[in-house]
Amino acid sequence: MNLLGFKSLQELNHHMMPSQWVKRMSAEQALVHHMEVCQQAVQEARRSFPCELDVSFGESEKQKVDFYFSPDHKDPGDGILFIYIHGGYWQALGKDCGATAAHLICQSGYSYAAVGYDLAPSVSLTVIVEEIRRAIVFIAKRYPNAKCVVSGHSTGAHLSACVMNTAWEQYGLDTCPIKATVLFDGIYDLRPFQLCEDNEAVQVTQNEITKLSPLLMSKKELSVPKDFPCLLVTCENTTPEFIKQQVLYHQVSDIDTFPC
Repeated sequence: MNLLGFKSLQELNHHMMPSQWVKRMSAEQALVHHMEVCQQAVQEARRSFPCELDVSFGESEKQKVDFYFSPDHKDPGDGILFIYIHGGYWQALGKDCGATAAHLICQSGYSYAAVGYDLAPSVSLTVIVEEIRRAIVFIAKRYPNAKCVVSGHSTGAHLSACVMNTAWEQYGLDTCPIKATVLFDGIYDLRPFQLCEDNEAVQVTQNEITKLSPLLMSKKELSVPKDFPCLLVTCENTTPEFIKQQVLYHQVSDIDTFPC
């Protein structure tokens, strides 16, 4: 078995589990703490700002968006609309975990959208990427003058990167609706994930590795201009594999990536 430079499957799994690299608490405590922070953040945002919750963009129960607005607006108008895609290895969490930054964004005078989507094993990764595309289209058509900034963490960053390779005209849009992206600790190469234990639920295929790995995507498929701004953020104590993938993505990307 080709372990992609890892000495063992155990080492590969360790490098693909961000919670294992937390310094201030155990991996189990980190997961519990993360959920507590998410719940506190979403409750605070809903108390503090005008919001419109559970807006459907698709047929399933999970295909919904929560919108949060600044105190002075109930519509993004022609301002910035920050769209966040949650992580969870395409098999866990939900849009409530995507509202952690809503308070900061809305307090700064902007609007915020937390996107939910169906999860594996109920659907494939290909279906999930398509749902994110349709969510972006739905939001862009709902607020046609807004300046959409798409962001995500971990697998949410992967999904955010994937939608930059979209033929938007097939969805009824004349141009790309995304003005910038902010990607936190993204997965840009699916090959290591295919070998790790978390792939049991997702069952990433070889075709998906080729088509849905941002590192392996053809530059010809990019639907954004070359001066498109993409901020790549490395979080504290992230995994060496995630750092490596971010560095490689910055090196091969044909857009203006800014690592930090």
